[in-house]
Amino acid sequence: MHRLLRLSLISLSLGLMSLAAQAAPLVLSCPATLTVADSAQAPAGWEAVPSAQPHAFHNVSLFSGHPREMASLVPDKQSRSGKQLVSTWSLPGGSQPYWLACGYAQTTLQLAQRLPAGLSRCTATHTGPAASLQAKPEVRCE
Repeated sequence: MHRLLRLSLISLSLGLMSLAAQAAPLVLSCPATLTVADSAQAPAGWEAVPSAQPHAFHNVSLFSGHPREMASLVPDKQSRSGKQLVSTWSLPGGSQPYWLACGYAQTTLQLAQRLPAGLSRCTATHTGPAASLQAKPEVRCE
């Protein structure tokens, strides 16, 4: 009897630890800069000269499906308070995976990362001089 109770308690404890591990939020942050190796076919008489300057972080977006499909999601809620801007996206279950994409100034290239299945919400907190969208955010998904 005691052995069965002990095994049940151990099993319950392991189950709760597993549930707690799954409930931990996923915290992501876009890299501050992106170095791009551009190439171009210059017209006659012109020369394509690459810039050595990296591209600064510009914005963060969430997508339903891969970003190349261009299904960018609009935040469900945005609020400003002093130097902080908070954007929240609801992520209802569906057949498409969700992706986080980081955009950079003066380039069409983005850094994108597929989010794990089972998340229900992501919140981006931008903190900066004017709480602008360009202030590099912390993105928390649960």
